[in-house]
Amino acid sequence: MQLQQLHYFLTIADCGSINKASTKLLISQPNLSKAIKDLEKELQVQVFIRKSSGVFLTEEGRQLYEYAQTIFKQVRLINNIHIEQKRDSVTIATYPVLSVSRVMRTFNDQYNPQNLISLKVLECRIAQVLNHVETGTADIGFLYFNTLQKKNFIQLLNAKKLSWNYICEDRGYALMGPQHPLYSREQVTLQELSQYPLIRYPDDFFSDMTAHQQIDDTSLMDLPSHFTDSSMLTLDLLRNSNVYRLGIGLTKEDYLQYGIRTIPIVNNDIRITIGWIRRNNYVLSDATTHLTEILASLH
Repeated sequence: MQLQQLHYFLTIADCGSINKASTKLLISQPNLSKAIKDLEKELQVQVFIRKSSGVFLTEEGRQLYEYAQTIFKQVRLINNIHIEQKRDSVTIATYPVLSVSRVMRTFNDQYNPQNLISLKVLECRIAQVLNHVETGTADIGFLYFNTLQKKNFIQLLNAKKLSWNYICEDRGYALMGPQHPLYSREQVTLQELSQYPLIRYPDDFFSDMTAHQQIDDTSLMDLPSHFTDSSMLTLDLLRNSNVYRLGIGLTKEDYLQYGIRTIPIVNNDIRITIGWIRRNNYVLSDATTHLTEILASLH
């Protein structure tokens, strides 16, 4: 089987006529008919039903049409591989933070108006962010850690030969939507929050440490939790149910556009450090450098 045969086949199917296809392909009708007969003989199936009104695909012909289209899509990608190689690319691994979508929008508006830069976001837990950057799967990582996690976090950075770039310091807040009974409050206590389900991402090493922290003698470990691994699922639950999640003040304006408030927690002294990471001595591309500048301006 040759690509030329498949090209002939697709053209005939699209034209619905061997005569019209021969005109479009600049090939004689007998030669075109022979090429299709040779194809049918090789495949041992009939791909067209020939009638006076034109040609029509058989069931096997419809299957071949789908397969052939896929093949030619791949051929086009191969033919354009030199273009893809010239495209700059940026991959960022990030803890689930809604502000990253704002960062990507800003990046596209300012530095990528013609979509010449390929962007990829890997949303994952803190430990996975570290691994993605360490192995080179991601150019940079965006995340935050709290006071209790700091020692272990710095140790892992050193062990993985990663450098930390500070952006700002923040604190934890309660995020909730209009369906939550505490939505109109100016501040809430952890004891009040404990009456409602908390959205948490699946646990890892760092979240296990955080669970032991306390506010007003109430441990985060004792809060009833609902697990989720999708930002869109989290957003929908926050908007339409009585669940809440713990987040940072940095994301306040990003959540507010969805009607979700960021409410201070009484006596919450847990400090959170926000920043991005890179491999030691790794030279960032111009595109990645632009992205880090936008990250640095979030606060």
